[in-house]
Amino acid sequence: MYRFPKKTKPAKHNKTNRQKLIKSNDDLFRQIIRIRDKVCQAGGGRENLQVVHYWTRGNKRVRWDLDNACLLNAGKHIYWAHVHHDQFKEFWIKRLGKEKFEALELRARYVAPVKEFDLIIINQELKKILEHCPSF
Repeated sequence: MYRFPKKTKPAKHNKTNRQKLIKSNDDLFRQIIRIRDKVCQAGGGRENLQVVHYWTRGNKRVRWDLDNACLLNAGKHIYWAHVHHDQFKEFWIKRLGKEKFEALELRARYVAPVKEFDLIIINQELKKILEHCPSF
């Protein structure tokens, strides 16, 4: 009689130092934005809030840039960021001002890899900002 081999559990995936830094930066950044904004920046509500990025999180050059994120309720996030991007852009220009928006756009379009030492520096800067968050 044939017996099937026992299923083995897949090996645990040990996160790399880079992955750990990205997660830590994301956690710190999320805390900072929630403390800074407190409410939906479009309507003032306090329910279903999400940290929203103008330039996608995949763009690590501006992923943790304070000008690139704000709190929005989930509905506004989906409506603007994923359906009506032209209105989302108008909101962001009004929020930052044209000059700051253009500077953010330049930073976002700068093509260069984000190395592990960049992530360490970003992590240190985010920790400093978080220490001083009540001053927002």
